[in-house]
Amino acid sequence: MLKNKLLNRSYSEPSISIKQGFAAMITSNLISLELIMNSTDESSTSFNIKNYLNSKMQDGLNLKELLIQGLDLGEVSEYDMIHILVEQGIVSADHDYVDDIDNRKISVLSFIIDKMDEKEITPQMLGLDPSTGSVIITKVNTGEVLAAVSYPSYDSNELVNTINASYFSRLMNDTTTPMINRVFMERRAPGSSFKMITAMTALDKWVITPLSTIKDEIVFTKAGLPYTRS
Repeated sequence: MLKNKLLNRSYSEPSISIKQGFAAMITSNLISLELIMNSTDESSTSFNIKNYLNSKMQDGLNLKELLIQGLDLGEVSEYDMIHILVEQGIVSADHDYVDDIDNRKISVLSFIIDKMDEKEITPQMLGLDPSTGSVIITKVNTGEVLAAVSYPSYDSNELVNTINASYFSRLMNDTTTPMINRVFMERRAPGSSFKMITAMTALDKWVITPLSTIKDEIVFTKAGLPYTRS
């Protein structure tokens, strides 16, 4: 669904611009302002962005707000942001790939979609709706929980013995709240699991029998293409 929003293919939800995606990366601390401001490589985009931010300090905004404002005004380009992603090791791109981007042979949107397909950019990184969820799998006959997964998650190895302070800080400031276990810590609508309740009620009241067939002709059209049957 998130990809459909970026590609403007969602008919029920507003589209998402690439600038909104980059702004979300800045807000969620995926793009590190600290690394930008500590840049010393004068040939890097990070160094140029650092100089830009320093020149705007008098505007009274914090660094995140200044960078997002620069994006909105076009003073910082979407191509600059791709360079930042590569320089900070958030995504991979060899020299030829970067050249194709700089020469406009590959669009910013194509780059982002490619990296989403390659799982280098995840919904959590973008922090845009939808970017969270949970799944529970149980045995039908006993209710035994076979799997309980909350997304997004985090690397617990960074939080044992010696805690990685910068990693912990990033988790705490992540707008997708990865430290909340959505399976056990949030109240959610039961969704399709409630269908079993209505089916059992219908059986109990003899509205249907175990041999009844229900033909569902409804097509769900609100989650983008391709349409699916309910």
